[in-house]
Amino acid sequence: MREEIRKETLTKEKIKKELKEVYLYNGFIHLRDFALLILCFVIVNVLGESIFEDRIANFSQVAVTLVNIMTIVFCVGFVIGCGFCLYGVFKFFGLLIMASKEKFDIVVDKLTDTKKLVSYNDEVLVEEVQDHKIRPHIRLFKWNIPSSEQYYYRLYFEKYKEYELPEGKLYNWSSINSMNDWQIFRSADICDDFYVVVANNKPLYVYNTKFFELSD
Repeated sequence: MREEIRKETLTKEKIKKELKEVYLYNGFIHLRDFALLILCFVIVNVLGESIFEDRIANFSQVAVTLVNIMTIVFCVGFVIGCGFCLYGVFKFFGLLIMASKEKFDIVVDKLTDTKKLVSYNDEVLVEEVQDHKIRPHIRLFKWNIPSSEQYYYRLYFEKYKEYELPEGKLYNWSSINSMNDWQIFRSADICDDFYVVVANNKPLYVYNTKFFELSD
């Protein structure tokens, strides 16, 4: 006999608290990355000046040109990296403000399809996969180790279309239905109804009605 699923009461306050925690955490992740980039830039500059400043005059013109090219490439990479990090900071802190002001709606939408994705060397392919190591947090940009695989799970809804499950543990406030992305994906069946948290006509978060019951 199949064990009966225990539902938990879902409230707007719980949703708001969870969104705020997620966005605050990830905003600080990108802020930390930005600070690390600045620190690396300062260290490289200090080391470069101490090592090359007095010696660069003795280099051949070719060597000087190569050093200058490497410096330009480094600076461009630094600017691009900072841009990504700052975009993440503003995006997540903007979403944090949105969640704090409750500028979101909660609607019921029907699940129409699911997909398991594997990213291998930055190329995303649709593929059947086995269970995987849980990733610790949600990230706006996914940095892949060369020759590594990462797994993602997408849900497709009747009205709000595609939604990629955030990585890691979700519903942390829940005492019985806290799950990671793989568990949410595995427990979802086609035609399940989900509570979809929506802002600007985009899904931000989802809760399966098999596990949660929205309180008025």
